[in-house]
Amino acid sequence: MITTDNSRRTIAVGVAYLRETFSGMETSNYNVMMTGAVLGIIPIVILFLFLQKYIMTGFSKAAMK
Repeated sequence: MITTDNSRRTIAVGVAYLRETFSGMETSNYNVMMTGAVLGIIPIVILFLFLQKYIMTGFSKAAMK
């Protein structure tokens, strides 16, 4: 995804931007980078937990063919 607006970045690009922001310092701020990565993963995990039953049913039906 290509955007010129900073407010419309994807989460992966935002986390990479955090690394570039702190690269001028002697030490990188890994706490901020890991927080951004975890916040990006949380919606995917929640979606999987709610749809896990249907996902596993689809896998088992596909395996039986």
